[in-house]
Amino acid sequence: MAPDNLIIALTPKNDRWKIKVKVIRLWDAVNPTMADDFYGIQMIVLDAEGNSIRVKVK
Repeated sequence: MAPDNLIIALTPKNDRWKIKVKVIRLWDAVNPTMADDFYGIQMIVLDAEGNSIRVKVK
C-alpha cells in the first residue's frame, strides 16, 4: 500500500494521490440567485501537518 501524501506535495503532473485529511468545514454550493440550483459540495480539508486546501465535489 502506498504511503499517504501531504497536501503540499500535490501537483498536476500526477492524477493519482493517496491523501489522508480531516474535513474542517463543509457546505453545499448553490446558486445564490436560484436556491434549487445545486452545484455540489465544497469543503476545507486539513492534512497531518496542518496544510489545508479547498475541495469541490460535483
